[in-house]
Amino acid sequence: LDTPTGFLKVRNMPGDKGQEIAQVKPGDIFPHLDTDIETGWYEIRYEAPKAGLPEGIVGWVSPKFATIAASPN
Repeated sequence: LDTPTGFLKVRNMPGDKGQEIAQVKPGDIFPHLDTDIETGWYEIRYEAPKAGLPEGIVGWVSPKFATIAASPN
């Protein structure tokens, strides 16, 4: 979703106290991995798996600026 800053902070843990580890652009689509029950924040994989990173790189984004889209399957 649109943000006041033009980007969405990806954090290392759910919630505003998590350290910013990346920024993603509004409109980008990433796999949703989990939702934190306490905060409602979404865990995403923002970098695809590759050699040396078989799980890719994951982080957390605020539900205030993100939505979960229906799977195309």
